[in-house]
Amino acid sequence: MFIETQNIKKIYNTKTVPFEALSNINIGLSKSSINALIGASGSGKTTLLNIIGALDEATEGNVIIDGESLKDKNSDELAKFRRDNLGFIFQSYNLIPVLTAYENIALALFDMSENDKKEPVMKMLEMVGLEGKEKSYPNEMSGGQQQRVSIARALIKKPKLLLADEPTANLDSVTGKQILDLIAQINKKDDITVLFSTHDERVMDISSKIFTMEDGKIIKEV
Repeated sequence: MFIETQNIKKIYNTKTVPFEALSNINIGLSKSSINALIGASGSGKTTLLNIIGALDEATEGNVIIDGESLKDKNSDELAKFRRDNLGFIFQSYNLIPVLTAYENIALALFDMSENDKKEPVMKMLEMVGLEGKEKSYPNEMSGGQQQRVSIARALIKKPKLLLADEPTANLDSVTGKQILDLIAQINKKDDITVLFSTHDERVMDISSKIFTMEDGKIIKEV
């Protein structure tokens, strides 16, 4: 498997009793596949996505991505792993409001000179259908356009794994379908493995595996 979780548990220590957000999660994802985590709010989808993305740490268990174990990496090693291997798309876009579309995408290429950034950023803007929007600020763009900027930012370093947390939740149905079609197109073009957290039933149409979550557990896999 390209991605494997091994007995993942996540326990939050509250003021009253410990809360087990995830319990014994074992899933496997194939390389270049599209996959979905579905379930009601509070079922653990985002927590699991964050642990797989090395944004959060499991209380017990391990995540292995392309042969690399995350369990024994320190914070600096995890940061480097995220930078080199993972791309993230967030429900709220997470764009920097004082930066243009071009500048938001170029941020991911912090290790390149300004001259070297221009060609890949412009190509990425073209790929996501935002030609001519490079100088636009987030508040000058629609929700769908902002999400396309976040997709471009996530993909510009050609990650092995794309993690998308409710990427269509704040979009109308037409724009949401366009975003899903774009991610499916990118998956085929660049062989990027994709994992969604979603309530959107349309994600099922493009997913090879669907994991249903309830109360921190995987209750169904199809």
